[in-house]
Amino acid sequence: MKSFGLSLNTLEQVFITIGDKVEKVMASRQNSRVSHHSKQGSDPVTSLKPPGYDTQSSTKSSDSYQRLMDSQARGPERSGPSKAIAQVQSIFRKKFLYSCRNWTQLFAQVCIPIVLLGLVASLSTLKSNISDQYRDLTAEQLEPTKVVWRFDGGSSPDEAKHFETLLAKYPGFEILRYSTNNPLLNITQKLIGEMPPVSFGMTTNDDKLETLFSQRFYHVLPTLVSMVNRARLSGTSSSDVDIESGIFLYTKSTTDKNLLPSQVIDVLLTPLLILIFAMVTSTFVMFLIEERTCQFAHQQFLTGISPITFYSASFIYDAILYSIICVIFLFIFIAFQWMTNHLKIVILFWFLYFVSSVPFIYAVSFMFASPSKANVLLIIWQVIVSGAALLAVFLIFMLFAIDAKVKSVLTNIFLFFLPSYAFGSAIILINTYGMILDDEKLMEWDQCGKNAILMAAFGVCSFTLFVLLQFKFVRRFMSQLWTIRRSANNNVQPVMGDLPICQSVEEERTRVHNENTQNLALVVDDLTKTFGRYTAVNELCLAVDQRECFGLLGVNGAGKTTTFNILTGQSFATSGEARIGGRDVTDLISIGYCPQFDALLLDLTGRECLEILAQMHGFENYRAKAELILECVGMQEHADKLVRYYSGGQKRKISVGVALLAPTQMIILDEPTAGIDPKARREVWELLLWCREHSKSALMLTSHSMDECEALCSRIAVLNRGQLIAIGSSQELKSLYGNNYTMTLSLYNAEQRDVIVQMVANRVPNSILKTTPTNKTLNLKWQVSHRSPSLSHLFPI
Repeated sequence: MKSFGLSLNTLEQVFITIGDKVEKVMASRQNSRVSHHSKQGSDPVTSLKPPGYDTQSSTKSSDSYQRLMDSQARGPERSGPSKAIAQVQSIFRKKFLYSCRNWTQLFAQVCIPIVLLGLVASLSTLKSNISDQYRDLTAEQLEPTKVVWRFDGGSSPDEAKHFETLLAKYPGFEILRYSTNNPLLNITQKLIGEMPPVSFGMTTNDDKLETLFSQRFYHVLPTLVSMVNRARLSGTSSSDVDIESGIFLYTKSTTDKNLLPSQVIDVLLTPLLILIFAMVTSTFVMFLIEERTCQFAHQQFLTGISPITFYSASFIYDAILYSIICVIFLFIFIAFQWMTNHLKIVILFWFLYFVSSVPFIYAVSFMFASPSKANVLLIIWQVIVSGAALLAVFLIFMLFAIDAKVKSVLTNIFLFFLPSYAFGSAIILINTYGMILDDEKLMEWDQCGKNAILMAAFGVCSFTLFVLLQFKFVRRFMSQLWTIRRSANNNVQPVMGDLPICQSVEEERTRVHNENTQNLALVVDDLTKTFGRYTAVNELCLAVDQRECFGLLGVNGAGKTTTFNILTGQSFATSGEARIGGRDVTDLISIGYCPQFDALLLDLTGRECLEILAQMHGFENYRAKAELILECVGMQEHADKLVRYYSGGQKRKISVGVALLAPTQMIILDEPTAGIDPKARREVWELLLWCREHSKSALMLTSHSMDECEALCSRIAVLNRGQLIAIGSSQELKSLYGNNYTMTLSLYNAEQRDVIVQMVANRVPNSILKTTPTNKTLNLKWQVSHRSPSLSHLFPI
């Protein structure tokens, strides 16, 4: 015999004992180091004990537990506007920390758009560089010069008078008057060689003005045309009219730059500009979805924060980040002198693009479960769909003769539903007409005004839709639609039948229906949840007293997690109601909740998660509150590590701490010690027992560990197929249902199987063989009633 074991020593006890011995050895070594350093005159060290080790007691520290209970009894210090401000601050801090640690996402949202905009602005210089070869063709460029004026002596036309008035404004023009009887050839021969030279001339009679120019001066003709047009317009307007004219010199130096036409450059740059702003705005959806899918957003709502406050703070933070990015964009525009004449309108459309697209992004974020997928699809919606609309409108209007009303309706539809289309078309209009129209003219309805109004209208509609989604009746309706959609192909109907229900269940139902339940921590009244024809929870009735630990047990799929989702407001019941502290669970109430899957944001540390939630609860000294929770759950050593690097057990400890953080009458724990080592499990049990005995909060938990339920729960309920089957204390349930033993016999060989089975059947008539005939194992199991022969009669077998 090499070894033997006693049934009084479980493997769990061995594990705990080994851990305690290791901690004692580590503590003695560290204490000896402290003593050695103190002899050398080093700075004193207050404590180098390993986390969780207490030389005075085997418990972690009942003092920490008591301080936690006292803090819970006092409750949060903030309320009203002060609490709302603290909640906004915590949301700002959360998003800032997330942005800093998600540098790849921040790089894609900020750095890449800035680089692309620099590229776009540099491409715009292909058009603006032509202005380097620009020559102004105004009348001042001709001064000084001689002007030959031939007239017939009669009355001159009005345009000739206006032209004469215009010439008088330039002192460098010397007007030489001649009669039309004097041949023009004689006049020009006479003036050859005189300075300043003659640049142009004119001949007038009763009905016309004829201008003449020298072919040796190439720039005189366009200048003269502008002057004549200016004289004509002066006759039709009460105010002075000015016309500027110029010429681009098309030389080899310009052709070497591969200059493109202005219209082509605008068409190429507009989709790139839309892509830049789409990358900035679409990325906002990623944090919303990640926070919702990991259920950390739900944990924040359980602090009692209003959804309007929650999303408004998030929207304001995104607006601040967007504004910072736009300021950088503005410097790029100024540096490259791009659309600087109309920067006010450009900035206005930047603002309208945010107002029109981001509320829509917030509203549709609930449709996605993958952040990256949502980001890509939103970029496609903003860039590819809008670009296709621009191209389609251009081709349809160019290739087909469409009625003006149809054209207007089609354009307005695109402008309203596609903010990127409205934004891009506005940029094209600014580039096209910016040189000839001022800001006021550009913002008229037929120019950019229609784009601005429709973008603002779409933003208002999107914001209204998003706000409606926050109302309880709208969310309940959407939940019902989603439930019907999910269950459309589900034809499974659980067979409820006449399940064996004990008398205590009917007594609990009577208690809920007839007694005064105002002082109870939790009341569940005929709660039902169906998914199509599948009933997950069936008319559940139970009540939980204050300072009671209530256990909810059941096999997988019994309806435990569905019940918890309803109690925490994560989903809506089909019928029935549940109240915590007399208030409906769908209201904005504070609940402590440890879900089955840890609801923590991976890019925050455990300390930051607790501090953010403590601040949302309204605790003024939220840092001390979080530190106290970390001390109670034994996570001080790992508090500053990112959640993504936690083990499963460490995440579970933080989740338990989040549940205990809430100042509430009800703490709900879904398998709180799953994945935790035995020693830490016992510490969590001790903490929960302290909460049950020293606080006013009630506990409700579910677990697959029967030892855990027996150690913590004062009452236990058993669910099966959504129905409450039994309820009572652990001893009452064992007395009611614990009527059988399990007898196991190990055989030497398979040949003895039939003989042993027959022998047990003869000696124990009420036994039931649980091992199936097809199972060839040598370990046979029987279910034996406790009314069968005594144990002393069974062992001789």
